[in-house]
Amino acid sequence: MIWVLTGPESSGKTTLAQALSERLRWPVLPELARGYLTQRAMNTAQEPYRYRPSDLIALVRAQQVLEAPVDETEHCILDTDLLTLTTWWQEKYGPVPALFNEAWSSQLPRFYLLCRPDLPWEMDPLRENPQDRERLFGLYEQQLRRRGCQYAICDGAGTSRAENALAIIRQARETQN
Repeated sequence: MIWVLTGPESSGKTTLAQALSERLRWPVLPELARGYLTQRAMNTAQEPYRYRPSDLIALVRAQQVLEAPVDETEHCILDTDLLTLTTWWQEKYGPVPALFNEAWSSQLPRFYLLCRPDLPWEMDPLRENPQDRERLFGLYEQQLRRRGCQYAICDGAGTSRAENALAIIRQARETQN
């Protein structure tokens, strides 16, 4: 099963992905956008780099390549996925291109851990929404519901956040068996 950490920026996704990986011994596939946008900023000498539609299209394709070797019978953690790219597109540009929906329909089943932005916002050159995280959280949840995805909300700070996520995973695995 693929387990995806998703939600607005600075909601603890990467930290939680690493904690879950350590506890469960499951591999983590990293957030592609961070590395991609950091590299684009270095190449263009534009700090921070503001992404364009072509960047999001490239990231959709890169996400598909990243996930291609994943076997649906094994557990894997994704530090974000196509949902994040879709949400970004809709926020900046409106309705998504067909490529996004085609990618969505061809991906393997997954369970989403929607990270509530109840942690303090941390400054980062790639982040742009310190005051708008609750609204964005609502958009993520709306998207998950609209698409009929399996998901649960993960909240809390520090070890309680990781314990919450582990409990969600245990319960979801029991339900699936």
